[in-house]
Amino acid sequence: GWNRSSSASIHNAIAMMNKHNNNNISNISNNNNNSPPLFLVGLILIGVVAAYLSRSSVGFAVQRASELAATRTQLADKLFKTEKDLASLKREMMAMNALISQQERAKASSQMEQDNQRKQQEATHELGAVQDRIQNLHRRGQSLKDRVQSMSRHELTSKYGAGTKFVELELVFPQDEHHRASDSRHANMKGGGGPTKFVIQLAADQDMPHSVFTFLEMVSYQLLDGCSFILNALHVLKAAPLPYDGSLAAAKAKAFAEHGLESVAFREYNPSYPHKKYTVGFAADGSPSFYINTEDNADIHVGDPCFGTIVAGFDTVQRLEASPTRNGIWFAQKIGIKTARRVPDPNQKGGPALRQAQPQNASPQQQQQQQESSSPVEGSSHDTAAVNGNANNGNRIVPRLRQSDSSSADK
Repeated sequence: GWNRSSSASIHNAIAMMNKHNNNNISNISNNNNNSPPLFLVGLILIGVVAAYLSRSSVGFAVQRASELAATRTQLADKLFKTEKDLASLKREMMAMNALISQQERAKASSQMEQDNQRKQQEATHELGAVQDRIQNLHRRGQSLKDRVQSMSRHELTSKYGAGTKFVELELVFPQDEHHRASDSRHANMKGGGGPTKFVIQLAADQDMPHSVFTFLEMVSYQLLDGCSFILNALHVLKAAPLPYDGSLAAAKAKAFAEHGLESVAFREYNPSYPHKKYTVGFAADGSPSFYINTEDNADIHVGDPCFGTIVAGFDTVQRLEASPTRNGIWFAQKIGIKTARRVPDPNQKGGPALRQAQPQNASPQQQQQQQESSSPVEGSSHDTAAVNGNANNGNRIVPRLRQSDSSSADK
């Protein structure tokens, strides 16, 4: 019975609930038909809010963009002004550097000028000192030359006598077939050949004492015997210590050196005794070589010792000059000096009978000397033995100096 009553109660409750729900549903349906739905209202509200927010955002963005553009413009102006200031500063720095460089150059130039002046003063002082040393050396060298000349003059007079001196050279021409046939000195002709002798008148003792004494010593020691004439060039005929017979030149050079006659002590020169035609002088090569001037070489050989003039035997000299040469310089064959001996004046009785002639272009002093030699000179007449001299008669006291030493004294 309880189940029946309980079930009925439950059914009644359910029925009442269904009725109530149906009433609610109908009320809701009626309300929905009379007003908009809440969902749509929410959407609208959301859209309005979004539009407002979007507009606010756009306005803020536009404002920020305007502010950024203004800032950019300001920055650009500041950057331009800064670049302009930098360019101006750069110009000022360049001008400053140029001014500093100019001042440094002026300072360096002034310093350099001072250094140059100091160096110039030092150089002037050194030059003066060098000039003083040179003058001192020149005085010493000249004093030495004067002493050598004085000693040579004294020895020349004491050993070979005063007055004019003559030396005869006899040559050996290779074309002569009988150049060894005779040793006669009174004739200038050899059998089967041409003239072979010429005579040199030596300079006065006071003019060229050292050169004349040196040459006479070579003649006295017979050092020129066996030498030869080797070349014909530049208007000179040069003789050198080279044997014409093919023997060793070293032996001949040694003979000169043993007697201290390998060269003159210094280049003695006298302007009043120049190198005119047919004069004889020592070579300037520091050797005992000598040469004959075949033309007027006064300007060319200034400074070389000129110690003699040919006064006889010009046909021999012309024959020597006409001898064949190689390349117009060297003789095809050496022309030997057979003997070189002192002889009396060829113008006096007993002198060598040679072809004589007045040399052309002779200086007045040389012409006067030749005229004086044509008359007897006091103290100059010696017999043949005395004139020829002897290497053993008296010892030479003149100190021998090499030409290289005298050259350094000249310098």
